Amino acid sequence: MKLFFVSRLVAVTAAVAVGIAAVAAAEPEKSTAETPSGKRFAGAAGRAEFLQLFHRRLAGQGPEKRFDAVLSFDKSEPKDGYTLHTVSYFVDDDEKVSAYLLVPDHETGKKLPLVFCLHPTNRIGKDTLIDRYPAPPANEAERRKRGNRAYAGELVRHGFVCFIPDRGGYGERSPLPEEPDPFKNMHAYQKMLQKKYPRWGYTRGKVPYDLSCALDALLKLDFIDGANVGTIGHSLGGWDSLHFWGSDPRVKAAVINSGGSYEIDPELWTDDGWMEQFAAGDTLGMSSILRSAQGYIRLGAPRPLLYMKSTEEGKTPSSIMENLKVIRAGYAAAPAGSSYKVAGKSQFSAFFHNDGHDFPSFARELACRWLERQLQGKY
Repeated sequence: MKLFFVSRLVAVTAAVAVGIAAVAAAEPEKSTAETPSGKRFAGAAGRAEFLQLFHRRLAGQGPEKRFDAVLSFDKSEPKDGYTLHTVSYFVDDDEKVSAYLLVPDHETGKKLPLVFCLHPTNRIGKDTLIDRYPAPPANEAERRKRGNRAYAGELVRHGFVCFIPDRGGYGERSPLPEEPDPFKNMHAYQKMLQKKYPRWGYTRGKVPYDLSCALDALLKLDFIDGANVGTIGHSLGGWDSLHFWGSDPRVKAAVINSGGSYEIDPELWTDDGWMEQFAAGDTLGMSSILRSAQGYIRLGAPRPLLYMKSTEEGKTPSSIMENLKVIRAGYAAAPAGSSYKVAGKSQFSAFFHNDGHDFPSFARELACRWLERQLQGKY
């Protein structure tokens, strides 16, 4: 069963909420033998336990302990209304990451919401999100395409601190710096990763791990509001946002545009028995990245999520409302006072347009307003 919508300018918001919140009060755990089927992972502590198991199995085996990343501010460029900092940090003894940190002008002592802005597939990596290319656009279509991916430069003007890292294999982390093909660089990076960590996954393991390392470092900055952290991404950046949001409970809200899976299976929402099956060794098809995306969404709830996609991508399902009802039913067990609710309503939203594999201006405007609501409390 699939979640989809087929209108350009209509957003669908499902009044939903349920919980895996690792930040909630822990409940006493029972042994597996004492726990009735379907109940082992009930409650906040149980959901947190399952999230770790789920992510560990899909991510593979990486470092036993997360690397202690420390930000180095390497360069600062004053802009109109904000400062663009070039920063760097290590995620392993021999692996350095370069990133941009866009900080709005603000009063001393004020805490600002943080948004991870994750780039799509492009050899230049993080430069994509600030419209910084080695050569001018060849034509108007290329100029527009570039502008539609520069969402970090827009969000910072709305009061968000924007963090833009290079994904492993892209930008300054490209293992083949003279090779313009992003896929060849990505595959070369994967080979390097497998040589050092042969049992660690790239997309569902290394990528979100690196982002969590960065978040550890960013939360040490005195102007970051750690209670209001979000992520946004288009295409590949949408997938990375999904995995980051789904695997790190500190990420409160996520905007995913043209990334992730839109297929929803009822059993993942209406019966927690699938968690027991997964824990017992049944993969439930989660080795498929499309299938596992549903697990990340299910486990990320009730944290706010905005799913965006073009109707010109993939298949259009026959019934959107039935799919939304499935998700609503899965969210129905949320406590009435869920801290993620806004005006009494939980924050799962879906928006679909017909502009192809792109992030058009009206969709970015919606994403910005939605993030303002989730992270800045604007209504």
